Amino acid sequence: MNDRLARIAIHIVVILMIFILPEVVMTGSRPLHGDFRWFPYIKVAIYVVVFYLEYFLVSPSVSRMRLAVCSALILVAASAGLYVLFDSFHHLAPRRPPVNHVIIRDIAMLLLTMALSVAMRLSERVRKIEESHREEELKQLKSQLNPHFLFNSLNTVYALTEIDPPQAREAVHRLSALLRYALYEADSTTVKLGREVAFINDYVRLMQMRLGDSVRVSIVEDIAAGMEDIGIASMIFITLVENAFKHGGAGDAEAYISIKISVDTSGNIECDVANSVSPRESEVHRGGMGLENLRRRLRLIYGDKARLEISSQPAIFVAQMRIER
Repeated sequence: MNDRLARIAIHIVVILMIFILPEVVMTGSRPLHGDFRWFPYIKVAIYVVVFYLEYFLVSPSVSRMRLAVCSALILVAASAGLYVLFDSFHHLAPRRPPVNHVIIRDIAMLLLTMALSVAMRLSERVRKIEESHREEELKQLKSQLNPHFLFNSLNTVYALTEIDPPQAREAVHRLSALLRYALYEADSTTVKLGREVAFINDYVRLMQMRLGDSVRVSIVEDIAAGMEDIGIASMIFITLVENAFKHGGAGDAEAYISIKISVDTSGNIECDVANSVSPRESEVHRGGMGLENLRRRLRLIYGDKARLEISSQPAIFVAQMRIER
């Protein structure tokens, strides 16, 4: 809806600036009287009609040959119409320019009008193709995310069946809630921030059921009042959280994972995730395909308004995501 309104606004500006404004300025500099005062407005109407005939003619279903033939017919018909118009009104004009000068000027203006129309139409088609490619790439990135999330969650449930079967049943219940969100609610382009944070909380609880006390996990929410309903890309935090649990140094005495999600009063969102790194992983834990896919998602969705910074040290790995509103 917003794209359609923007397109309408652009067309209105083009018509005003290219067709109407020059005639208004010229008419204002030399007032016209009698029937001749209608001449500029009829001419403008012809140009506008030519513009939109050409605009709607340019479509994927029209071949280049058909476009060229139809454009030539439009040019001839419009030139004839302008000549008839000039022939009907030129005797009323204060000054009568040579007919050949008028014909050359009108044909040149018609060609420029048609070129502008084609350029606008093609630019809109290119933008739609780019948007389609962007949406397709986002779908592919998300399709890679969901199996990865499911694989990690199922591993947790499987581990619990060996350790604590009653807790495994609870884990299955939590997993079903997570999958319901991932498959249905998160299928939308954006979700409410509060719902996304609740999803992260549920995932953290599921992971804690497997790890027990072997890793200290802290999760902090610092969300300004009234900001729970702002929109955010679905499942945008889960990669950072999954990465922390994967490399959180489970089994080490000082292993920990720290998660903080904050939103200020302006709606700027930050997600900081830090985890300890065991000595055996300190050299290889630099963030893999998941973090690279996350960078691409952020770039496609938010552009320059989002950034992801990674800090890797011998004993700690820190990921900081910031999304500006």
